[in-house]
Amino acid sequence: MPMRFDTDTATEKKEFTPLPDGKYFTNIIEYNDPKEDIATKKGAVCDILKLTLEVNGEKHPTLGGRRIWSDVWITKTVNGSTPNSSDNLKFFKFLEAIDYPLEEEEAEINGSTKMVKLLPQGAKEIFSDYISGKPLIVTTYTDNWTDREGNLKQTAKVKYFEKWKGGASVEAEDDDLPF
Repeated sequence: MPMRFDTDTATEKKEFTPLPDGKYFTNIIEYNDPKEDIATKKGAVCDILKLTLEVNGEKHPTLGGRRIWSDVWITKTVNGSTPNSSDNLKFFKFLEAIDYPLEEEEAEINGSTKMVKLLPQGAKEIFSDYISGKPLIVTTYTDNWTDREGNLKQTAKVKYFEKWKGGASVEAEDDDLPF
């Protein structure tokens, strides 16, 4: 059966413009299926958490409701070895910013014993209940890239995650994911 199409009501898509570089109060409104066991050119194996953040309209009246898509990389191995703490610093900062519960244990590092945080070892160990809807402050920058046709494109990328003290959680769009 053919589809109906009315040329009088059809409109062109709006031109996408990324958010200006800056600091935004957001909530995680979607936590999508993570990508798992991605091999990088540098020999790392990573999982990627796929997040959709929504800008808070009370804090940013002219940008409220705009979205930021962010990837959080979890480095699982580097050239077959356990990654060092620097490999997962952004992942840790993200977990810290949303108050994700992390266990601690004593470990010997460079000859001294100290308490260390225990990060989830991959996306399968992340619980969406601790992520979906959480308030978060993000600092963005504009990333320029070229598409397959050679056109210059821009998108907002998250550079830093911070805790939004006093921020309220919201109802996320996909709370029923089987994680």
